[in-house]
Amino acid sequence: MARINGSRPFPDVPTRHPKVDVPLWAVLLGLAGRMCAHVLLFLVRHPVPVGLLLTVLVIRDRWGLAGLGLLLLAVAVLALVWRLAHRRSFTWLARWIRGRLWLLVLYRWR
Repeated sequence: MARINGSRPFPDVPTRHPKVDVPLWAVLLGLAGRMCAHVLLFLVRHPVPVGLLLTVLVIRDRWGLAGLGLLLLAVAVLALVWRLAHRRSFTWLARWIRGRLWLLVLYRWR
């Protein structure tokens, strides 16, 4: 009489495949590729902070700390002129930024 499982009295228990040995260089190459993908994804998702950071780095490279000081002075003067010209919109933005910074302090960059 023919059996469903052929000539075996019990079916085979499904098990894992034997261990696969992957060379270390392949593992390291995969990790490096994954890290590059994460960096590229960050650059694509956050273009404004990356652009600001690159601008600051170029100014620091080209003119040193004096250039960064002039950049901070220019931002402060621009903020002062904006506050004098359009106090209402400046106050709204200043409160929004202060609230975001407070959230960062409160939740510690989680």
